[in-house]
Amino acid sequence: MENFPKKKKIRIGVDGQAVSVSRTKAIQKDLKKLEAEFVTNDLIDEIWRDRPSYPSEKIMVYEKYSDVKAADKIEKIRFPDHHNYKKSDLQKIEFRFNSITSSNKIIITSEKDAMRLHKFTNIADNIKKSFFYIPIKVRFLNNKTDNFNKQITDYVRNNKKHSFLYPK
Repeated sequence: MENFPKKKKIRIGVDGQAVSVSRTKAIQKDLKKLEAEFVTNDLIDEIWRDRPSYPSEKIMVYEKYSDVKAADKIEKIRFPDHHNYKKSDLQKIEFRFNSITSSNKIIITSEKDAMRLHKFTNIADNIKKSFFYIPIKVRFLNNKTDNFNKQITDYVRNNKKHSFLYPK
């Protein structure tokens, strides 16, 4: 981080599909020292206006080149939506992760659950470095983001008495 110019405003973002939560937090910490802006939106979208959408086709798995089926290489642990994670849940994840003998292993979760798991401060470093999340991205059809934001802002302003943001 010391190689960045000090005079210009610095904006840095990371690809949530490629950078772990713990690494992202370390980058954010370093950026605070530089008074740099950490950007959570996709910076590529800002400059690549006609960017094609992500492919929707199924991923092709070529099992004929391996003696192990792809499904046998995945360990699944499911929790209900809006799950309030407990220490025992994290222990279950760690136990399952550590029981996999391969050194090429990762933990994938949703961005929403990654934020819920962030409250645990005693996660082992090897587990932290292996956490990756699938980012949640909302896109409005026909570039209607400003319209949506205006509707929400107007509603909150007009209904202050019903909002915890504006206590009586």
